[in-house]
Formats: sequence, structure tokens, C-alpha cells
Amino acid sequence: MEEQTPLPDQPQPIPAVPTEPPNQPIRKQSFWILLGIILTLLVVVMFSPIPTYLPEPLTCKPGQTCLAGWHLNPSLFQSLVGSYYAGRVQIAPTAPLTPTSSPDPTANWKTYLNNTYMFSLKYPNDWGGGSVDDTRGGLIATFSKDGIVIGINRFLGSSLPTGYTNVLDWFDDLKSKKQKAIEPNDGYYYGPGSGNFYKWYMYYKLDNIKEFAVNQYSAIITSNINTGVSYIVIPHSLYIYQITLQPIGANDNSVIQQILSTFQFTNQNQTTDISTWNTYKDSKLHIEFKYPDYLVYKDLRNGVISFSDNQNKTKFNFSGFSALSTAGYQDHLQQRKNNGPILDQKTFTDSQNRVWQTDMALGEVYNFTGTLNQQGTYYIVSLQSGFDEEADNGNSFRNFANQILSSFKFTN
Repeated sequence: MEEQTPLPDQPQPIPAVPTEPPNQPIRKQSFWILLGIILTLLVVVMFSPIPTYLPEPLTCKPGQTCLAGWHLNPSLFQSLVGSYYAGRVQIAPTAPLTPTSSPDPTANWKTYLNNTYMFSLKYPNDWGGGSVDDTRGGLIATFSKDGIVIGINRFLGSSLPTGYTNVLDWFDDLKSKKQKAIEPNDGYYYGPGSGNFYKWYMYYKLDNIKEFAVNQYSAIITSNINTGVSYIVIPHSLYIYQITLQPIGANDNSVIQQILSTFQFTNQNQTTDISTWNTYKDSKLHIEFKYPDYLVYKDLRNGVISFSDNQNKTKFNFSGFSALSTAGYQDHLQQRKNNGPILDQKTFTDSQNRVWQTDMALGEVYNFTGTLNQQGTYYIVSLQSGFDEEADNGNSFRNFANQILSSFKFTN
């Protein structure tokens, strides 16, 4: 076997020694260092309170504590975040305060309406009041309680002092003389008499006349220096209205003002609220009707029921009632015609939508008849006015009688 000759040793590779890179500029390293410094400063600025120096003097709002010197305001970050969310959050606007109105103290008071003289007012439920038949004195109505008295009079144009033909001219002249005393012989005179003879008290001191307002109406107010009675004068159309106030205490002034605030002029077609009237019932005739609550009634024992006020003045009489068949009504109608013509016939539709045939004649008093036909039965109601009813062609009493008819009920 041939002996192999060993190979000479192979040289081992020498590991490469890394060579150092050439020198490079240090820009990137400096950039990152600078960026870190900037970010650090920004964070400090954003999240650090900002000192602020407040010099003296400093004006403070009431309730605030204000000190001079160095103070820390909220950080910039807090301010920015607060502003951002303030813009994002929708804050509901504050609803405006709605003024609450006080309840009307007169809402449930009694209502007085005078169709003849075209005015109305309200008065407390615990007061007495209503129309007064006082033609000679000119008094229309009174309202009173515990010594407090409100009287309402009217002056007619025919009663104006000499030289005046229009109530508004007279009223304006009164106002123009509010700084001048009227002498007793200056033509302003009051005295009793027939009809509508009603003028100014001659002893009024007109130098104390003042402008006044009753509800929305222009008026004047004056007073009698001898009695302390106050007079409020309101002109309107044909009439001058005088409201008389007896001397009152300070505690009574409020209710007087409330009553005056309800005074208003109306038209003759307005209807009276009769819901507060009393009810008269007749069990024999099977009827009932309403009458003013200031009246009392008595049986005159001749089939007539008389209704009068607290001065025993008759307002009206219920003088008869009958229910007739068609044939009976024709006989009744013929008997009336035999006694003379049936006067002043009118048709009236009441609050129950019933149609009445009415007529009226003047003798010593007004005699009023209302006839209602319901399914062939004729109901006949007879009423009479009082002796003091004013001669205004019967319009006042006729309006009043129509109110009675409106309340009529048949109870059988």
C-alpha cells in the first residue's frame, strides 16, 4: 500500500478587521435633541399655570375678593380645552320669565247692568245694591255696605245750565275752571222738582276739581268741603254720570277703586246677567220666574204680587197669568180689542229661544203683556210697572219685563 504523503498545512483566512467609517456631520442627532427640547418647553407652557401680576389699585365687583400681586391663571391647555368644549356643547337658552298675572279680585262679583242709561259695573257679593226709582232726584242706583255708599246719578242734556246745549262742552268748561272758584250765584243750582230738573250744587267749591279716570274714561273729581262727600263726573253721549262717594276710611279705598275699575258704558242691546236673581215660585199656578235680589215681594190678596225695594217703592207687579187653548185665546184677544186697540206690539225672543208676542200701554202705570204659544197652548203673563217709573217711552220697563219673561218656567 502506497504511503500517502501528507499535504502541507493550508493557510487559515484572516478575519477582516472593520474599518472605521469616514467622518460624518451630526445633523440628525442635533435635530432630535432640539425637537425634544422644544416639545419639553411646549408641554411646560401648555400645562403650567401662568403667573400674572395684578397691580394696585384693582376694582372689584361686589362679593369678590381681589388681591394685588402675583396670581396663577389657568394653564393654556385648560383654556384651550375649555374653549373647545364651550363651542361644542349646546347650552339651552334660558327661557324668559313669564310674568304671572294676579287673579282678578272682581271676577266673581255681582254685575249690575242698566240698559236704559247704558252702563254696567261690578260690586262685591256681600254688598247690597241695584236700581233706585228716584226720577226727581236723578238717582239711578246705589251700592252699599257698612256705611260705604256709592250712588250713581245722571244729568240730562235738557238740565244743563243756561248757555250749554252739549254735555261735553259743559264738562270741558268745568275742567277749564278747576283753578277758579264758582260763586254761589254763578248759575250752578240744584233743587228738587218734577221730571229731570237736576243741576249742579250751587255751594260746590269748583276750585278743587281734578282730572280723574274711571276705567278708561276721562272724568273729573271734586268734593263738598262741608260734607266731605266726593263726586266723580263722567260725560258720555246724552248723559253726564255722577258717582257719589260718601266719606270713607283708608281701608275702604281699595275696594272703591276696584268697583270703579269695572265701570263701563254699554249698548242697549246688552242683556242683564240674571243668574244671581232670586226665584219666585207659585205652586198653584205651576210657574216660577226670577226677580232682582234687592227686591222683596208681598201678596196683595187680589191676585197681584208686588215687588218693591227696601224703601217700599214698587218696582213691578206680577198682575196675572193664564194658560189658554187656541179657542180660549181667540176669545181673550177679542175681549181686549173690544176695550180698545192693543198698543205697542213687539216680538221678543228670550234667552231660551222662545218667541213672545208683547204689547204695552200707559195708564196710571205701564201695563205689559207677554204671550207665548207652545204647541197650541197660549201662556199669558201680565206685568205692571211701579208708579215712579220714568217716562222714557217705557223702554226701561219693557227691557226689564223682557228679562222676567226670559226666566219664566212652567213647572207642571
